[in-house]
Formats: sequence, structure tokens, C-alpha cells
Amino acid sequence: MLGKLLKYELRATGRQVLPLCGAMVLYAALCRLLGALRITRPWPRLDEALASIGTFFFILLLFACCVASNIVLVVRYYRNLYGDEGYLMNTLPVTPAQNIWAKLISAFLWEMAVALSVFVSLILLLAGTPLFPTIGRELGWVLSLVSRAFALHPGSIFLGVAEVLLLVPVSALSALLMLYAAISLGQFIRRHRVLGAVAFYFVLDFAFGVVTTLLFLFLGLLGTGWLQTVSPYSFLLLMWGGILLMIAAQGVVCFGISRWCLSKKLELE
Repeated sequence: MLGKLLKYELRATGRQVLPLCGAMVLYAALCRLLGALRITRPWPRLDEALASIGTFFFILLLFACCVASNIVLVVRYYRNLYGDEGYLMNTLPVTPAQNIWAKLISAFLWEMAVALSVFVSLILLLAGTPLFPTIGRELGWVLSLVSRAFALHPGSIFLGVAEVLLLVPVSALSALLMLYAAISLGQFIRRHRVLGAVAFYFVLDFAFGVVTTLLFLFLGLLGTGWLQTVSPYSFLLLMWGGILLMIAAQGVVCFGISRWCLSKKLELE
């Protein structure tokens, strides 16, 4: 049943997110085409002004599409489970956890699609420009610096790469689950559900921040002497691993809150 729910979610959200992804890529391709044609070549100042304006609107479009896609995904969760559509969704032979997983996986996949669209758009716009090789050199310098840093610890580089690669999806999923938990808790404020969701989001963010700070402070005080015997690279890997575990734990807690709220048979709008 989860597969059917996920298929339905991808179709429903794709109708709104795909046009946003296409708009970013299409605008970048159009700007690149107009730049290649150089219609305003006889007027260099006009050409530079149009290029600046085009870049400004491109950045504005990227920001607007990213924000709009996140709003679409969050509103989808709220309306589909706690709005009018909730009367249907909550009567299906599925568990609250399956409903949350369907929303979560679908939202994560569309966030990755938006990130890929941003990357493709930037490549289309910057490829062949003087800025493109500069970015390539800077990235190459960073990669060479990291490889030299881990050269003394060959086994550590694989662990470090794995932690970094895991940090991206885990952070994205945890951020989505915090939004879901805040929306779910906000349903208990019946007359001001949206304001309640916003308030609970800040409460959750503050609570997790305090817990994380206290935990790392405790570990730091506990292992001050031990850390002096550990190499900087091993300490860095331990820090990354600790951050990864804390973010994952935050996501698990938020998932539990969302599931509990859905199981309470709240009054729908």
C-alpha cells in the first residue's frame, strides 16, 4: 500500500513542482541563447545592462522556485492529512506511519529534483564564461586540500566521504519531519492552527538546539583529556559522526510526534 500512496503523492506534487523545475532550466537556457546570439552587440553598454538584469532575475527566479517548491510540499502535507482531503486519506486501510512515509519520501525526491534543476541551470548559465573555470579551480583546490589532509589516514577518507554523503539526505529528511511535527502539533490549536504550527516549529527548533548544545558540552567536558590524544582528523570524523547521529535522532523524534498526532483522530477542517 505504501507504493500506491507514494505513486499518488509523486503525481499530485509533480503537477506543481515540475513546472518550477522546468522554469529554472528554461530561463537559464534562454539567457544562454540570447547571450550567444548577442543581439545587442552594436551597443556594448546595453548588452552589459541586459546581462546584469538577466542574471538578477535568474537569481530571483531560483530563490522563488526553491521557496515555492517547499511551500507546495508543506501545504500538501497539511491539506492532505488535516484538511478536507484528510477525510479520505485517514479512512484508507493504511497506518499513520505509511501516510507520513509517503509524504516524506515524495517530498525528499522532489527536493532532490529541485536541487538538480538548480545545478543544471547554473551549469547552463555559467558554462563557457570566465567564472566557470575559476569555480572549477577553486573546487579542485579544496578537493586536493582534503585529499592531502586525509593522506596520512587512508581509511579515514572513506568514512569521511560516507558521513558527508549521509549528512545531506539525513538533514533534508530531518528538516521535513520537523515541519511535519510542527504542523501536526499545531492541529491541537483548533482556532489558530497555522499560528500554532509556526509556534510549535520554533519551540521544537529551540528545544533541539538546547539539547544538542548541552550534549556536546557534556561530551566535551567529559573527554577533554582524551581528545588531546586523538589526531585532528579523527576528531573531525567524530564530530561529523556526532552531528549526523543528532540530526538523525531529531528526525526520529519528529516522526514519532507526527505519527502520534495522526493517531489521535483529530478533528479535521
